[in-house]
Amino acid sequence: MVWRSQFVPLILFIVLAFSGQLRAELIFQPESVTTSPGSTPNQIDNLRNQSGLATPYQSGVTNFDSYVATTTGGVNNGRSPNGGVNNGPPAQFNFRFSDVIIADRIALWSANGISTVVDFDLIGSLSGDFTDAQTIGSFTNTIFGANPLANVFSFNEIKVRALRVQATSNVGFPAFTGFDEFATGGIAVPEPSSLTLLGIVGTLAMIGRQRSKK
Repeated sequence: MVWRSQFVPLILFIVLAFSGQLRAELIFQPESVTTSPGSTPNQIDNLRNQSGLATPYQSGVTNFDSYVATTTGGVNNGRSPNGGVNNGPPAQFNFRFSDVIIADRIALWSANGISTVVDFDLIGSLSGDFTDAQTIGSFTNTIFGANPLANVFSFNEIKVRALRVQATSNVGFPAFTGFDEFATGGIAVPEPSSLTLLGIVGTLAMIGRQRSKK
C-alpha cells in the first residue's frame, strides 16, 4: 500500500503526459516552402521564416495558443503580403517540416492586400512529397489588417511531414497570391525511447496494482 501511495500519482502523471492528455500544443516552423512548377515564387520563403511577425518564436518549444493570441503580422511590409507567387489563384504553397509532427491546427497571418489568400484547401502528406496527399479540409481566411493577428484553423489530428495550402481565391488581384506568415500547431511524434519509457511505466503500474492486492 505504501508503494502504491508513493508511486501511482507519478505514474499516472507520466502516462497522461505521454498519451497527450497533459500535452501543450507547440508551434512548428516549416523548414522550407515551395510552389507548383507552373508558378513563379516571389519572396516565398518569407511565408515561413518569421520575417513578418512582431516577435519570434522557437519552433517545437513555444506554446502555440499563447503565441498566436498576441503576436501580429504585417511587420515587414504593412499592407502587402509578405510573400507569394506571381499569379492569381489557384496557387499552391507546400510547407515541409524537418520531422514528422502530429498537427491539428495552422496559423495564417494575412496582410490587408488585394492579393491575399481568402479560400484555400489544406492537404497533408506523411511522406513529405504529396504522393500520399490527404485532404484535411477547406477553409476561408477572414482576419486581415495592416498588422493582423493570426487566423487559426483547427482540424482533426493528422501525422504529417508536409502541409499544402492550395489557394482557390484571393481578395481579387489576378497577378499575385500570398499572405504574411504560416505556422503549424501540434506535437512532435514521440521518439522510440519515449515509447519504451511508456511501456516501463505501464509495467510498474501493473506491479503496483498486484502488490496492493496482497
